[in-house]
Amino acid sequence: MRTDLATRLDLALRAAGVPIDNVSIGDSADRRTWRIDFARGATEQDRLTAAIVVATLDIAEPPPVPVVRPRLPVRKVDFLRLLTATEYATFLRAGDAGDDTLLFAHALFQAAPELHLDDPLFVSLLQAVVDKGVLTPERAAAILAALTTPA
Repeated sequence: MRTDLATRLDLALRAAGVPIDNVSIGDSADRRTWRIDFARGATEQDRLTAAIVVATLDIAEPPPVPVVRPRLPVRKVDFLRLLTATEYATFLRAGDAGDDTLLFAHALFQAAPELHLDDPLFVSLLQAVVDKGVLTPERAAAILAALTTPA
């Protein structure tokens, strides 16, 4: 699962605290065609911050999360221990904000008795968490490596 540039721009703007309603990308190679619909109450400082985000956003697709083979099914608590409090809170807030993919990922995480890291559904949901900016690809890879390295 990959995310489009508009989604990554939207996430970057929101992470920078810019109040927006929507974004759209005309030509991905021409940042002058990128449009931001600011939310009511957006200030000049918000617009300046948005301009900086647009100017510095990396348009290259992030690398996919690697698929790994676990040594055993992983206990959820072992997965949670590897997340920082900020990462977990960001995941929860994204679900609270109405992001259907993250709401689904969170619901499955809550319902599953254990995690199977080679399950295609788990892999696609982890990729969605990366695509939504909750984890960087490098951080997701580090967590998976920690879960698959023999104790």
